[in-house]
Amino acid sequence: MREIDRALLTGRVDVAVHCLKDVPGGVPRPKGLAFAAYLDREDTADVMLFPMASPVQAMADLPPGARVGTSAVRRRAQLQQIRPDLRVTYLRGNVNSRLGRLDAGEEFDAIVLARVSLTRLGLDRPGEALDISASPPNARCFTPCVATATVL
Repeated sequence: MREIDRALLTGRVDVAVHCLKDVPGGVPRPKGLAFAAYLDREDTADVMLFPMASPVQAMADLPPGARVGTSAVRRRAQLQQIRPDLRVTYLRGNVNSRLGRLDAGEEFDAIVLARVSLTRLGLDRPGEALDISASPPNARCFTPCVATATVL
């Protein structure tokens, strides 16, 4: 993000788009930059996916100590609140590479990512929705990512 901010401030680019999940909340925006617009949201739900060969199809069925991959601090915090027994590890890469690593079955018992990322790629893959619309006592109520913003 710092590189994009520098490009804006030096005039190398006129507009940048950030996903707010990647913008640190405790760090002030550089002087001269502002969030100027917010795009309409698509599906906000996260989804937990399991290896294609796995009989597990729900978070509740994961054994204690199961390895769950995600790249988002927000998801990590919520998973550890719901299931402190899970081993949540950092997972980066594009969606197809993440799915490949999941299906290899060697690193992860599940991964969590944005459901919209599957939709955008035209992938129809079974998984457990982790959505804000779930209501207590359903422990899978997940707060979604804030938004996407355009920075000028």
